[in-house]
Amino acid sequence: MRFLCFVTALLTSSVSIALEHSPFSNLATHQSESLENYTNDGKWLIVMIWASDCIACNNDAGSYSDLHTRHKNGNASVLGLSIDGDVKRDEAIAFTKRHEISFPNLIANPDAVANYYAQITHTTWVGTPSFLIFNPQGNLEAKQAGAIPAEMLEQFLDQYAND
Repeated sequence: MRFLCFVTALLTSSVSIALEHSPFSNLATHQSESLENYTNDGKWLIVMIWASDCIACNNDAGSYSDLHTRHKNGNASVLGLSIDGDVKRDEAIAFTKRHEISFPNLIANPDAVANYYAQITHTTWVGTPSFLIFNPQGNLEAKQAGAIPAEMLEQFLDQYAND
């Protein structure tokens, strides 16, 4: 049933992302970056919005990293978006090391992430973890507030990314 609800979310209209100024920076380099740097590259992009103190994020981070490793040279990749902001950048970096995260990560303040999420989804952001799924053309295809098992994302990729 949960998979059905997730797939139903795919029926939302596609939304292209375009912001005048990116509130995000690369977690590793501190350089300003946009999500657009990761979309529209011919691959599906799964954006995991996370926080270093989020229990579900900590429980599932390894499985999303494995998902990224399996698909990064194929039809999909994962991008992390931490809401820890500059104040908790060290905790965010520790999170990625603790879970041996293989996917790239951006970081921003919670308000910036909430504003971005609301702008592209036309819904209120409720917290972490949350997911955004962009098609290979860079359009938003699905959103999910709350954890999604990596196996469910695998099913999604098997069904939609191989069409």
